[in-house]
Amino acid sequence: MKRYLYTYAPLWQTLKDGGVSQYQLLQGGITSSQLNRLRRNESITLKTLKRLCETLQCRVSDIMIMRPEEEIVEFLEEIETEETKEEEKMDTFHLE
Repeated sequence: MKRYLYTYAPLWQTLKDGGVSQYQLLQGGITSSQLNRLRRNESITLKTLKRLCETLQCRVSDIMIMRPEEEIVEFLEEIETEETKEEEKMDTFHLE
C-alpha cells in the first residue's frame, strides 16, 4: 500500500499570488498556533481548512495537496528549484 503525505506548500504560493499576508490570516480568524502548524506541515482541522478557504476565497487544492509520498517529494523539489531560480533572478537584478 502506498504511503500518502500532504503539504501546505500551495498555501504559501496562494498567499503570495494574492498579496495576502500571514497577519491578514490572523485577522481572518486563523490563530498563530494554526499558522505554526501550517508552517511545520502538521495536521489541521477541517474547520481551519474551511476558514482558510473562506478567508482566501479559494479551493482546498490552493491550500494543500495530498499525494503518494514520491509525488510529494517531486513536487517539493520542483518548488525548491523554482524558488532558487527566482532568487537568482533577484540577485542578478540587484547586481545590474
